[in-house]
Amino acid sequence: MIVKRTLLFAMALVFVVMSFGCNDPPDPGFRVSTYITRVNPISGLPETVGHQHVDVIGDLVVRYPGWRGTRNFFSGNSGSNAYVDADDAIAPATWDLTELSGRVRGKQFRKT
Repeated sequence: MIVKRTLLFAMALVFVVMSFGCNDPPDPGFRVSTYITRVNPISGLPETVGHQHVDVIGDLVVRYPGWRGTRNFFSGNSGSNAYVDADDAIAPATWDLTELSGRVRGKQFRKT
């Protein structure tokens, strides 16, 4: 009986942790994922993994018909989840994204 209660408690705890750990991208706005491709030391094959704790800024270039949101600039850190939420940022649009830290510091990317 104790094992059954412990198992039920553990399952409930996992559910609670998972429900707090998952969230959707902002609407209006969007999510920027930061990632790197590296060679897996075991397989020798390239793999794409989340790049954590990267500072990112975004500048609006052009907005498209049907756009929503009010912000034309954002900044943030990708944290342990390897993404930055651009809350209330204008979308659909083209943005210049710049990585301020990390492996390609200073690199600018244009994304639509």
